[in-house]
Amino acid sequence: HEQFCGGECMRTFQLLTSQQALRKQVFEQEQALCQICGLDCTLVCELIRITPIAERESRILELAPNFKNHSNLLARLVARPLPGNVWHADHIVPVFKGGGECGIDNIRTLCVCCHGVVTREQCKDRAALRRANRGGDVERDKH
Repeated sequence: HEQFCGGECMRTFQLLTSQQALRKQVFEQEQALCQICGLDCTLVCELIRITPIAERESRILELAPNFKNHSNLLARLVARPLPGNVWHADHIVPVFKGGGECGIDNIRTLCVCCHGVVTREQCKDRAALRRANRGGDVERDKH
C-alpha cells in the first residue's frame, strides 16, 4: 500500500490492471443486468443452478430466449451455471479503438448473448478498418 497515495489511488490502479476488480465494480453498479436486453443475469444463474441438469436447457430458454440463437453459449451454461457463463463486462469503447486501459466508466454489463453480437459487429468494424488501411497503402504505392 506504500506505493499508493491513498485508497482511491489504489482502487483506480486495481480497476486499470485487474479484470476481476473491474468485473466486481461493474457488478456492484449494475447488479448483472444486461445493459442491452435487460436480462437479470444473477437471477438466471441462480435459477439454473438449482434446476436439474436435464431440465436446464428448456429453463434457460424460458428465462432468456436469446440463448436460442447461441447454441454454444447455451450448452456452456447448461453444463456450468456460473456468472461468467451468463454475463460479461464489456468495453463500451472497444479495445481496438482505444478503450483498453479504462476505468469503470467504459465498462458495462452484457449478457453473453448480447456480448457475442456486439463482439461480432466489432470484428466486422475492425476488419473493415484493416481493409481500408491496406487500401490506403496501395493508393500511396501507386503515386
